[in-house]
Parts: sequence; C-alpha cells; structure tokens
Amino acid sequence: MVSEERKIFLHKGMRIVGIFTKPDEPPPWPMAIFLHAYSSNKNDNGKIYPPLAKALAKKGYASFRFDFRYSKPPWNASNESDGYLSDMKLSEWIDDALFIAEQFSEKEYIDYTRIGYVGISLGGFVSLYAAAMTDIVSYVVAASAPIEPYTPFLRLGFKLREDGSMVLEDLGLRLSREAVEELRNYSLFNIIRKLRDKKILLIYGERDVITPPEGGIKVCLILGENCELKIVENANHGFATVESMLVEAIVEWIYENI
Repeated sequence: MVSEERKIFLHKGMRIVGIFTKPDEPPPWPMAIFLHAYSSNKNDNGKIYPPLAKALAKKGYASFRFDFRYSKPPWNASNESDGYLSDMKLSEWIDDALFIAEQFSEKEYIDYTRIGYVGISLGGFVSLYAAAMTDIVSYVVAASAPIEPYTPFLRLGFKLREDGSMVLEDLGLRLSREAVEELRNYSLFNIIRKLRDKKILLIYGERDVITPPEGGIKVCLILGENCELKIVENANHGFATVESMLVEAIVEWIYENI
C-alpha cells in the first residue's frame, strides 16, 4: 500500500518541508524529486503532483515533493518551508534542488543510481539547470520549462520598475532587483552540454504562450538521442483540464526509461 510521510530538512538555517511517498515493495527504490512552479507549492493544484506521486509509487518509485525556501506567496497558501516569495532568488531554488538530491542519495532506502527531477514551469528550468550541476541526478522530466527564465515573467504580465524590480500588481507579486538580475543571467544554453549524459523528457502544451514548445525543440536538437520531446495537444502552460494526461505521460516515460 502506498504511504506518505512529512519530512523536514534544515538548510542554511531554514526549514524545507515536503512529503515523501514510498511504495509498498521493499527498498531500495528509484526516486523522483518534484520541483514546483513559481507562486505554487508542493501540492500545486492537487491535480498533478499528489496523483503523480501515488501513480509512481504503484510502479515502485519513491518521490519527494517539497516547498522551495522563499516560496510563500502574499496570499494564504499551504507553503510550509521558510521564506517568502518576495525574497526568492533563482540561485536559492537551484541550491534547494541540489541539497534535496544530495540528502536522499545518502539514504540506504534509495537507489542512488536512479534519482531524478520532475519539474513544472520555473521548477522545470530549475530541474534541468540543477541536474547539469550534479552527478547524483540521472534523469529529468521538465514540463513547460523556460529555456531562459526572464522572458516568461514578462509574458505573465510582470512590469519592470525604475528600481530594477518587477511586479505583477493584480496578484501582489514582486521580484527584487537582485532576483530580476539573476533571471536575466540564467539560460539553459549556458550549461546544456552538461546534460548530455542525462535522460531527458521535455513536455510542452501545444497552446502554451508563456513557454512555447519551440524552446524544447532547440534543446532536444542540441542534446540528441537522450532527449525526448512530447507536445500535448490543446494544452496550455499549466495543462489545465488535461492534468491527468500529463501525469500519465510522466509515469509511462519514467517506468519505461528509468
């Protein structure tokens, strides 16, 4: 029977809180680490990560979904890790991803040769970038991942201010000047060749205008045979109404390749 437990890690003096889902069969288990989108959390809308964790567990895979540090939005949300979204920086989220992978690679109940990231939107970018920086991670599934993370914020409606910060006034969201500068400097093309020894699945919605599929096509052309691209018909950036199709695609690919 699939079971879940809440786990807390301390990183740089701050709590990282997440949910560990484990299969019924004996360990060691291969593992997927879920990385959420900007202004989201470990349970997203409840339609992707929770069912994905249970579906993978039924296939024999453990998973851990967690809230990044600096991810609490200005509205009432279930983010449990320390730090607010207004103070987020991409480098800290990448650092969290690397830290969590390292923690689980040392557990005797995890098959350290089969640890991977599953990320959505900005979490997809983090999953690819962090994977390029470590030998621990052997595979990545990235959905709606931007290739250069700055532009999607403009497409979402964020406005640049004179002080260098960016705001989305309707939702009360703000990126500091330091966060904006980081976003401008990050690009998958800076590290893409370091992903050539990883197994990669990129998934995009056909109707995604925030992170169009063309970016994924460019990445797979560079990475070659280890990169697979899937475009979901009639899907937008968040895969609204077709979340179950996204979950099925991820589970099928992981089961067949990892």
